[in-house]
Amino acid sequence: GLCVFVQTNYDKCIWYNKDNQVICHSDKSQTSGQFRNRTKLLGDLSKKNCSLMIDDLQQSDVGPLYFRIEIKGYDQYSYKSNKVSVSVKEVTHIHFLLLEKLFPQTFTGIWYNDNDQVVCHSDASQTLDQFRNRTKLLGDLSKKNCSLMIDDLQQSDGGTFYFRIEITDYDKYSYKNNKVSISVSM
Repeated sequence: GLCVFVQTNYDKCIWYNKDNQVICHSDKSQTSGQFRNRTKLLGDLSKKNCSLMIDDLQQSDVGPLYFRIEIKGYDQYSYKSNKVSVSVKEVTHIHFLLLEKLFPQTFTGIWYNDNDQVVCHSDASQTLDQFRNRTKLLGDLSKKNCSLMIDDLQQSDGGTFYFRIEITDYDKYSYKNNKVSISVSM
Protein backbone atom coordinates (compact mmCIF):
# COMPACT_ATOMS: atom_id res chain seq x y z
CA GLY A 1 0.00 0.00 0.00
CA LEU A 2 0.85 3.64 -0.23
CA CYS A 3 2.08 5.69 2.69
CA VAL A 4 1.76 9.44 3.10
CA PHE A 5 3.75 11.52 5.56
CA VAL A 6 2.42 14.99 6.29
CA GLN A 7 4.78 17.05 8.40
CA THR A 8 3.19 19.76 10.48
CA ASN A 9 5.30 22.43 12.09
CA TYR A 10 4.11 25.12 14.42
CA ASP A 11 4.94 28.51 12.98
CA LYS A 12 4.39 30.24 16.29
CA CYS A 13 4.24 29.22 19.90
CA ILE A 14 3.13 31.90 22.35
CA TRP A 15 2.88 31.73 26.14
CA TYR A 16 0.58 34.14 28.01
CA ASN A 17 0.20 34.98 31.69
CA LYS A 18 -2.99 35.70 33.63
CA ASP A 19 -3.00 39.30 32.32
CA ASN A 20 -2.73 38.06 28.70
CA GLN A 21 0.80 39.45 28.44
CA VAL A 22 3.04 37.62 26.00
CA ILE A 23 5.64 36.16 28.35
CA CYS A 24 7.34 34.10 25.64
CA HIS A 25 6.99 34.06 21.86
CA SER A 26 8.83 32.03 19.24
CA ASP A 27 9.62 35.44 17.71
CA LYS A 28 11.58 36.89 20.67
CA SER A 29 10.79 40.48 19.59
CA GLN A 30 7.10 39.79 20.36
CA THR A 31 7.85 38.88 24.00
CA SER A 32 6.93 41.54 26.59
CA GLY A 33 9.97 43.49 27.75
CA GLN A 34 9.98 42.32 31.38
CA PHE A 35 10.09 38.69 30.20
CA ARG A 36 12.33 38.99 27.13
CA ASN A 37 15.58 38.01 28.86
CA ARG A 38 13.98 35.65 31.40
CA THR A 39 11.92 33.28 29.25
CA LYS A 40 12.69 30.96 26.40
CA LEU A 41 11.20 28.06 24.54
CA LEU A 42 13.15 24.90 25.29
CA GLY A 43 11.34 22.62 22.92
CA ASP A 44 11.67 22.09 19.21
CA LEU A 45 8.60 23.55 17.50
CA SER A 46 9.02 21.16 14.57
CA LYS A 47 8.51 18.33 17.09
CA LYS A 48 5.44 20.04 18.59
CA ASN A 49 7.28 20.81 21.82
CA CYS A 50 6.51 24.23 23.29
CA SER A 51 8.21 23.73 26.67
CA LEU A 52 8.77 27.00 28.50
CA MET A 53 11.57 28.00 30.88
CA ILE A 54 11.24 31.04 33.15
CA ASP A 55 14.57 32.15 34.57
CA ASP A 56 15.01 34.35 37.65
CA LEU A 57 11.50 33.49 38.89
CA GLN A 58 9.80 36.42 40.62
CA GLN A 59 6.76 36.85 42.84
CA SER A 60 5.05 38.73 39.99
CA ASP A 61 5.24 35.55 37.86
CA VAL A 62 2.52 33.92 40.01
CA GLY A 63 -0.62 32.79 38.26
CA PRO A 64 -1.93 30.64 35.48
CA LEU A 65 -0.09 30.39 32.16
CA TYR A 66 -1.42 29.12 28.87
CA PHE A 67 -0.02 28.76 25.39
CA ARG A 68 -1.17 29.27 21.83
CA ILE A 69 0.00 27.65 18.63
CA GLU A 70 -0.35 28.99 15.12
CA ILE A 71 0.17 27.00 11.93
CA LYS A 72 0.52 29.20 8.87
CA GLY A 73 -2.36 28.75 6.46
CA TYR A 74 -4.18 26.29 8.69
CA ASP A 75 -5.19 26.91 12.24
CA GLN A 76 -4.48 28.64 15.50
CA TYR A 77 -5.52 27.51 18.93
CA SER A 78 -5.18 28.81 22.49
CA TYR A 79 -5.05 26.21 25.26
CA LYS A 80 -6.98 28.31 27.79
CA SER A 81 -8.61 25.30 29.43
CA ASN A 82 -5.24 23.58 29.98
CA LYS A 83 -3.48 26.21 32.08
CA VAL A 84 -0.41 25.63 34.19
CA SER A 85 -0.30 27.56 37.44
CA VAL A 86 2.93 28.97 38.84
CA SER A 87 3.10 29.68 42.56
CA VAL A 88 6.15 31.27 44.14
CA LYS A 89 6.23 30.73 47.89
CA GLU A 90 9.75 31.95 48.49
CA VAL A 91 12.25 33.46 46.13
CA THR A 92 15.82 32.63 46.98
CA HIS A 93 18.93 32.85 44.92
CA ILE A 94 21.36 29.99 45.20
CA HIS A 95 24.93 31.12 45.01
CA PHE A 96 27.84 28.78 45.38
CA LEU A 97 31.53 29.41 45.39
CA LEU A 98 33.72 27.17 43.32
CA LEU A 99 37.28 26.98 44.56
CA GLU A 100 39.87 27.10 41.83
CA LYS A 101 42.29 24.22 42.09
CA LEU A 102 45.31 23.23 40.06
CA PHE A 103 43.80 19.89 39.10
CA PRO A 104 40.67 19.11 37.06
CA GLN A 105 37.40 19.03 38.96
CA THR A 106 34.35 16.88 38.58
CA PHE A 107 31.05 18.57 39.40
CA THR A 108 28.02 16.64 40.56
CA GLY A 109 24.72 18.49 40.90
CA ILE A 110 21.84 17.01 42.85
CA TRP A 111 18.34 18.40 43.46
CA TYR A 112 16.41 16.92 46.40
CA ASN A 113 12.76 17.24 47.38
CA ASP A 114 11.63 17.96 50.94
CA ASN A 115 11.74 14.20 51.70
CA ASP A 116 15.46 14.14 50.79
CA GLN A 117 14.70 12.08 47.67
CA VAL A 118 16.81 12.68 44.56
CA VAL A 119 14.70 14.57 42.01
CA CYS A 120 17.59 15.22 39.61
CA HIS A 121 21.19 14.03 39.59
CA SER A 122 24.07 14.55 37.18
CA ASP A 123 24.04 10.75 36.94
CA ALA A 124 20.45 10.09 35.81
CA SER A 125 20.51 6.55 37.21
CA GLN A 126 20.56 8.09 40.71
CA THR A 127 17.27 9.96 40.10
CA LEU A 128 14.02 8.86 41.78
CA ASP A 129 11.94 6.74 39.36
CA GLN A 130 8.98 9.14 39.22
CA PHE A 131 11.33 11.93 38.04
CA ARG A 132 13.68 9.87 35.84
CA ASN A 133 13.72 11.07 32.23
CA ARG A 134 11.66 14.14 33.24
CA THR A 135 14.30 16.22 35.05
CA LYS A 136 17.46 17.74 33.74
CA LEU A 137 20.19 20.06 34.96
CA LEU A 138 20.17 22.89 32.42
CA GLY A 139 23.04 24.94 33.72
CA ASP A 140 26.78 24.53 33.61
CA LEU A 141 27.80 23.77 37.20
CA SER A 142 31.32 25.03 36.59
CA LYS A 143 29.76 28.43 35.80
CA LYS A 144 27.64 28.42 38.99
CA ASN A 145 24.39 27.62 37.17
CA CYS A 146 22.31 24.88 38.79
CA SER A 147 19.04 25.46 36.89
CA LEU A 148 16.62 22.55 37.02
CA MET A 149 14.04 21.65 34.37
CA ILE A 150 11.09 19.38 35.15
CA ASP A 151 9.42 18.14 31.96
CA ASP A 152 5.83 16.87 31.75
CA LEU A 153 4.97 18.73 34.97
CA GLN A 154 2.50 16.90 37.21
CA GLN A 155 0.52 18.07 40.20
CA SER A 156 2.47 15.67 42.43
CA ASP A 157 5.70 17.48 41.46
CA GLY A 158 4.86 20.42 43.71
CA GLY A 159 6.88 20.84 46.87
CA THR A 160 10.08 22.20 48.30
CA PHE A 161 13.45 21.52 46.69
CA TYR A 162 17.07 22.20 47.55
CA PHE A 163 20.34 21.83 45.68
CA ARG A 164 23.58 20.04 46.57
CA ILE A 165 26.90 20.44 44.80
CA GLU A 166 29.77 17.98 45.04
CA ILE A 167 33.13 19.03 43.63
CA THR A 168 35.56 16.18 43.00
CA ASP A 169 35.82 14.17 46.23
CA TYR A 170 36.54 17.06 48.56
CA ASP A 171 33.97 19.83 48.56
CA LYS A 172 30.32 19.01 49.18
CA TYR A 173 27.62 21.42 50.18
CA SER A 174 23.82 21.21 50.50
CA TYR A 175 21.82 24.42 50.24
CA LYS A 176 19.13 23.39 52.72
CA ASN A 177 18.71 27.01 53.82
CA ASN A 178 18.06 28.12 50.23
CA LYS A 179 15.02 26.05 49.34
CA VAL A 180 12.79 26.66 46.35
CA SER A 181 9.08 25.95 46.67
CA ILE A 182 6.77 25.33 43.73
CA SER A 183 3.08 24.59 43.59
CA VAL A 184 1.48 22.97 40.57
CA SER A 185 -2.24 23.22 39.89
CA MET A 186 -3.92 22.12 36.69
